[in-house]
Amino acid sequence: MVWLTQWLRGNIKQARILIVTDRRELDAQIQGVFEGIGEDLYRADSKKDLLSVLVENKKFLVGALVHKFDDNDLEDLKKQPVLKEWIVLVDECHRTQSAKLHKAMKSLLPNAIFIAFSSMPLLKQDKKTSQEVFGDYIHCYKFNEAVSDKVVLDLNYEARSVDQYVSSPEKLDEYFELKTQGLNETAKTELKKKWVNLQKVFSTKDRLARIVQDIVLDMAKLPRLRNGKGNAMLVAESVYNACRYFELFLETELKDKVAVITSYEPNIADLKDCGSDESEESC
Repeated sequence: MVWLTQWLRGNIKQARILIVTDRRELDAQIQGVFEGIGEDLYRADSKKDLLSVLVENKKFLVGALVHKFDDNDLEDLKKQPVLKEWIVLVDECHRTQSAKLHKAMKSLLPNAIFIAFSSMPLLKQDKKTSQEVFGDYIHCYKFNEAVSDKVVLDLNYEARSVDQYVSSPEKLDEYFELKTQGLNETAKTELKKKWVNLQKVFSTKDRLARIVQDIVLDMAKLPRLRNGKGNAMLVAESVYNACRYFELFLETELKDKVAVITSYEPNIADLKDCGSDESEESC
């Protein structure tokens, strides 16, 4: 995005660029990146401010949340559009760009050129939606290319089902043997000291508790995790479940080594689906 912006400045006379995001944190992060290369990005702080900046057409680089294109004003926007030829760079285009806010943005800027960015691997249904909204791909940087360039590490997938090992004591013992394959007797003996407590947890009906203890066992077994040189990340399906996992970890030997990380602010709006138009304050 930064490189494209610099190219546009150097190759398109009087280029005007609007960068649209859907999170305050991301908006501020992008501003910091541009300031790092000496570019002044103006962040619109209200709907009125954004409209004024777009109409004046004087600032080269402007940032705004998509929620400032309020869909409640859609009909008014169609009557008084901004006819200037802005170039709109939409970050995280797989979110918040397939419903009313996107329509409101295009109604306000009918002559704009829209270029979308996403670093998120898209599911098939999301891929189709993104192309319907923004058109064909300009460039794709695929995961295997990033691995080849050593930008990221390759992904090793291991199918894991904790539930299947809790139906009987025999299954629990089998699970222990599977988890400790390759360990010497000394290491196995150390893990067996914890196994009595683990058996109690694995015999409960609480699936989250079993998952936590499965991770605790991995932390004690795998060399890179055991020697403190590695970290682990557990992605929960909701903020609520993340907090439940955290409480369960506090009851284990990892209690001083866990934390919940989320980009959400603690208010009611954050309980809504992060992909919906209402996921960020619209003022």
